[in-house]
Amino acid sequence: MWLWKIFCSFSRITPIYSVDLSDEAVKTTKGVVKKYGNPENNEIIKCDGALLPFRDNIFDKILLIDVIEHIRDERFKQLVIESHRILKNGKSLYIYTPNKNHIFEYLRKPPTGHIALKKTHYITDTLDNLNFTIVRQYYRESHIPIFKELEKFLSNFSKYFRKRICIEAIKK
Repeated sequence: MWLWKIFCSFSRITPIYSVDLSDEAVKTTKGVVKKYGNPENNEIIKCDGALLPFRDNIFDKILLIDVIEHIRDERFKQLVIESHRILKNGKSLYIYTPNKNHIFEYLRKPPTGHIALKKTHYITDTLDNLNFTIVRQYYRESHIPIFKELEKFLSNFSKYFRKRICIEAIKK
């Protein structure tokens, strides 16, 4: 939720568009924008991410924050194709998602809606195959302080302690 608050606060300085298929998520986003952002600078649209209602080559940035773990692989590919269509040439697509290889993902029951966690190489291969160039890829630690420090240390030795996949890709 903290990242959502930050994202919605961007609407204080620039127009943003938020898209979700869930009525509940659209309602929640409207509330977060009202509290932390500028509702007049944020258009919240209920639609399928694989059929986005925007013109070609219109956006400078697209952020898929905690999105792709909620969709199966074929839908992910369609979302990347749509993102490519609406993104301007040379502009960025950002992905932030849980890492399927993280130890917690093996030990805990998946959160509601996490139906398709993905591995880093699958995401980067998909982006590369669909005309994106990977500019930057890294991992973020957990937001929980004790785990964060542990992951900072252990992630150097094992892929099982890399919590969040972060990728920036440029449209070719």
